[in-house]
Amino acid sequence: MRLVSTLIYQLARQAREISPTLLKMYNTHTSRKTPTASMWEEYNQCLHEVVQQFSKVYFIIDALDECRADDGINLQKSTRLKLLQTLTSFKSSARILVTSRDVSTNRLGLGDLSSIESLEILTSESDIKAYIHARIQSNEWLTSYAAQYEKDIQERSLEKAKGK
Repeated sequence: MRLVSTLIYQLARQAREISPTLLKMYNTHTSRKTPTASMWEEYNQCLHEVVQQFSKVYFIIDALDECRADDGINLQKSTRLKLLQTLTSFKSSARILVTSRDVSTNRLGLGDLSSIESLEILTSESDIKAYIHARIQSNEWLTSYAAQYEKDIQERSLEKAKGK
């Protein structure tokens, strides 16, 4: 829910007025540290109210597959699905960009969201190696201390890029 509350916060700061649901949530939940299951509906309603104050909203969520729940565990697939369903429900008023290493909606646990277009962008090993080499060479400290580990850095970066 932290992701949704962050979206609400960022929009509410730019809104013309405070959403009644946001004010109610603030007054009700300021002392509660852990969110409850029933709060999802409040968050959802609040997000809708805040979005309605804008003619166009752009949501950019980077690395959806890496988003963590409030307890530090990866977001459950059902939560990701609810979030994307909520964002896509705004229809013409919202534009959404979500990045993820895994573009398959099934592998992300999102089922069939036929309204979502996906574009797979792959990095090549040579691009990653060239980037790391250029970064090391562009920094005097890195050149003197990290150059000897360049191959190890490249190998680990390649593994991470593959999701390992």
